[in-house]
Amino acid sequence: MEKNQLHTLDSIYRHIDSYVMLVNEDSAVLNANFFDAQKIRDKENLVYRIGEILRCNNAIEANGCGLHKNCGLCSIRKAIVQTFRKKKGFYKIESHIKFQAPDERSEDLYTLFSTSYIELKGEPRVVLTLNNITEMIKQYNISPNVDLCRNNVNPDKTLPKAFADLLAQEEKM
Repeated sequence: MEKNQLHTLDSIYRHIDSYVMLVNEDSAVLNANFFDAQKIRDKENLVYRIGEILRCNNAIEANGCGLHKNCGLCSIRKAIVQTFRKKKGFYKIESHIKFQAPDERSEDLYTLFSTSYIELKGEPRVVLTLNNITEMIKQYNISPNVDLCRNNVNPDKTLPKAFADLLAQEEKM
């Protein structure tokens, strides 16, 4: 690919109105369109996972994404695990994260997220795309399909088929 084409694609990637992350099997973010994960890893020798980047209250409370008792209920985490297992992604699943705002207030983040399985240089990866729908939910007073307490699916709501299938697979394991 030409240098000009790469520059164009990088510009598009950096200006997408969604969070786009390249994730490994340990849920470590290898790249993202809103910060340079590789530079942080090289410079500070730190690895960030999705919950740490999104400032999920559970990740902050447990000192790391995946370490809190509620992390096993996280729809994003479950979808990533299943995407790696099945080598097949999910499309537009709702999620809710209680996150810590810069002033240390707890805020709500509602997203529609999708996952895609890819291989780069023979290594399995997942592309995670998060679309922030928080303002839409607030503006139109929409009742989300997620449980506000535990970042989990609300059983009283109809689930998207792909995610209902995901939960059914999890129960069989």
